[in-house]
Amino acid sequence: APVIPMRKMRVEVHVGKEFSGVLIIMMFLLLMFTFVLPSPMSMFPRALDHAYSPTTIAAGSMPVRPGEPIPDWLDTLNWMRVNLPPSPPDGPTVVASWWDYGYWITIIANKTTLADNGTINVTQIGRIGEMFLSNETEAIKILQILQEYHATHVVVFTTFQQDGSDVGWADEGKWRWMARIAGLNDSDYGESDPDTGQWRWYNVTEAEEKGKLPGQETVIYKLMQYGRDITLRGSSTIQLTYFEKAYFSQEAGAPRFYGDAVPLVCVYKIKYT
Repeated sequence: APVIPMRKMRVEVHVGKEFSGVLIIMMFLLLMFTFVLPSPMSMFPRALDHAYSPTTIAAGSMPVRPGEPIPDWLDTLNWMRVNLPPSPPDGPTVVASWWDYGYWITIIANKTTLADNGTINVTQIGRIGEMFLSNETEAIKILQILQEYHATHVVVFTTFQQDGSDVGWADEGKWRWMARIAGLNDSDYGESDPDTGQWRWYNVTEAEEKGKLPGQETVIYKLMQYGRDITLRGSSTIQLTYFEKAYFSQEAGAPRFYGDAVPLVCVYKIKYT
């Protein structure tokens, strides 16, 4: 006998005109606030601001609003791409930085790095951390050991307040991981001030008295502090022996603030001799 299929039942839900109108208005407002109206502190639509500052790098590790792009990393990477030669006399330009910034430098600046987010060689990452937490003399020896990669520049990222104190969103907070991965004790380099809660690096005298290491002589401290001094005051008392300024993302003596913080990306050229 022929099979007679059952007729499909259609269930129709009627939505009132009032509800439909409210839904359309809400969608219109959402799209307008997202793509049409300008971002805070900007004259351009949010869509253009987001296009200029990709989400993964827009804030450069700073917890600010997406509509408040921070150009320091993008400006630095563009400078590196344009101004660092692809092949100096001794080989290609190679940048030493903490691994967090490796992909940015590789993809946007088109420069080789010693480590990036995909590096599985923990030993090499540890050597980079050890380099940053050594004094300049020891650091240059480590870089010479890594010379097979022809490291030519070093990049550090720091955030600070108007008085020069740490904010903690950049390498001034990440250096502890550099120490731990390198097998070092972060408490050997300084201590937290009980009054302010700010980290205080030991100078040479304090280190000798406490039997610790002079944190103010480490490469990571000197490169960050030198950049801060130049940005805030236009000069610094710190003397660099094996590193010289190549590019700073902030203009000397005229820092740009984002909230209470100043972001600063510093590129230094390594001087082996």
